[in-house]
Amino acid sequence: NPPANWPTAGSISFKDYKMRYRPDLDPVLNGLTLDIQAGEKIGIVGRTGAGKSSIMLTLYRMVEATAGRIEIDGINISELHLKPLRRALSIIPQDPILFSGTVRSNLDPFRQHTDAQLWECIESAHMREV
Repeated sequence: NPPANWPTAGSISFKDYKMRYRPDLDPVLNGLTLDIQAGEKIGIVGRTGAGKSSIMLTLYRMVEATAGRIEIDGINISELHLKPLRRALSIIPQDPILFSGTVRSNLDPFRQHTDAQLWECIESAHMREV
């Protein structure tokens, strides 16, 4: 399991990362090496099928590496249990999905935060009047 309050900074490193969806298919990501510093804003662009969505899937370990590794704040995510890994990450996808239920249950599906904390987040995102 990761340390308490992990990740603290949010740096992400892909190190010679390779991934394919099935053993009989060509790699989707083949030797990806990338360092994203904590707080850095990046854009991932490319044609359809270039691997943009696959990069996001790898962070959640929806698909496992065939080689290489991903580190978040210096911790190899392949060594973590899936539940704490996935709870610690948030990604806003290209086509966001609103799950059934209340806005509150979408923002905090595990009920880990107070209403005051959620309102603070909503206000900081300038979404109070939406």
